[in-house]
Amino acid sequence: MRISQPDLTANNLSPAMSFTFAVWRAAWLAQCDYDVSDAYTDERGQVISDAADDALLAIFRVPCKTAGDFLVKGYANLLWHTHHTFTREARSEGTGSWFDVNLLQIDSDSTVTDTYYRSFYHDLDLTDLGACLLALGRVDFDAAAWISRAEVIGMSVTLMIKPNGHRGLAFGMIDSDDERLQREQARLQRILATDHRKRWAEVTDFIAVNRPDLICQQGQSAQAVPA
Repeated sequence: MRISQPDLTANNLSPAMSFTFAVWRAAWLAQCDYDVSDAYTDERGQVISDAADDALLAIFRVPCKTAGDFLVKGYANLLWHTHHTFTREARSEGTGSWFDVNLLQIDSDSTVTDTYYRSFYHDLDLTDLGACLLALGRVDFDAAAWISRAEVIGMSVTLMIKPNGHRGLAFGMIDSDDERLQREQARLQRILATDHRKRWAEVTDFIAVNRPDLICQQGQSAQAVPA
């Protein structure tokens, strides 16, 4: 009998993990936002941090029913271990992310541990679920979040509309040699290449309705259509 292998490219979470991840995501963002708040106090910060820790432990306690459940557990643990890339320097540049793993923080006293974490990160990055987690902080694709992240790293996105109404997407390459941003650009491209037709349609539809500044009518002008 042939045993089917788990599909690590599919965003296949169990309902329990989907719910628990959503709770943790909200708690994680609350902690991250408060940590850089001008109103920060140690007392309030500890309360928010404890809530985020509790939400993380809840993820670890969910029994894995799918391959996606396992990946979410590993991602949450790795992010907790390394923290995010929204560092002071990245904040000043406007390119940080609360959800991307800070590879520079993988520096323990154990070569085995560090090698495992880096290996898991790269494996995670090559799955669709992992890419969505790292790029968007989500367990599924979202056109608005994808466009927002592309703009943050300097990757231009333009909806090209031909005179016959045919629509296409054009992308600009980022102007940076930063390895982190280069990884993010490649990740965003892989995300859009997965389930290509559906995701391109979602992005073009979102821009057409919500972002007229990203639309270029070909055959009329090289300028974006005004809002």
